[in-house]
Amino acid sequence: LITASNLTGVSAKNAGQVRLNNSTISVGGGANGINNQGLVATGAGSQINLVASEVSTLSKGSVGVLAQGGGTISISGASVISTTGASSPTSASHGLKATGNASLIAVSDSEIRTGAVAASGARADDGAQIQLQRTSLSHTSAATSTSSTAVLHALGGASINADAVTVSSSGNYIGGARAEGSASQVSLRNSSVSVKGSGSVNDFASAARAMSGGAVLVDNSTLSAEGTYSHGVSVEGSGSHANVSASRVEVGGNRAHGLYVNAGATAE
Repeated sequence: LITASNLTGVSAKNAGQVRLNNSTISVGGGANGINNQGLVATGAGSQINLVASEVSTLSKGSVGVLAQGGGTISISGASVISTTGASSPTSASHGLKATGNASLIAVSDSEIRTGAVAASGARADDGAQIQLQRTSLSHTSAATSTSSTAVLHALGGASINADAVTVSSSGNYIGGARAEGSASQVSLRNSSVSVKGSGSVNDFASAARAMSGGAVLVDNSTLSAEGTYSHGVSVEGSGSHANVSASRVEVGGNRAHGLYVNAGATAE
């Protein structure tokens, strides 16, 4: 097998625009390749539109779909994004990743699959935004107490807005939805989240988690967590907040709570 690094399947930059319909983008590089990417939109005005297509990546630190520096990517029409691979020295692998102010990934009626260590199905950071509608996100792998994450993970003032989505994870230290850091937010409406895996006393594997000033909003949704220290909703640290309404929360595991609030955090 050939090992190759820093490969990109499709790139839009300098306000370039790309439309892909009924396409297949497969970026290999082998399990020992590093930082290979499927779709990348970089910079304001740069845009990729993916319809009824498949994107797959395989390498350490690979990303299926990446919007950065103000780039935007839309995914629809029963598209499938699949990402596998270990972490690279600088990054974990992710299905979707949006980073930087005004960067946006919008997904509807599609599927995101991740099977990488410490990976997220959708990760937004540094003020970026990810929008998900009628989409399923599944993760099958674990992390550690030093690399824990969630299928939906917003940090650095970023936001993830999910409506009518299905989220599932199987593996320790992988939560369902997590907002981390001041002004970071994850909202779940009309959705279901299933987490099967354990955390620890210092690092939970929760179906919905707000920490370090982040906020989660859960409305008309079902949250299920199964594992030790796997809470339904956990809210941790001053400034962190959870708003849960018209929803069902189920837990099954040692030292698991339906709602856990500590250290000055708030919930309603």
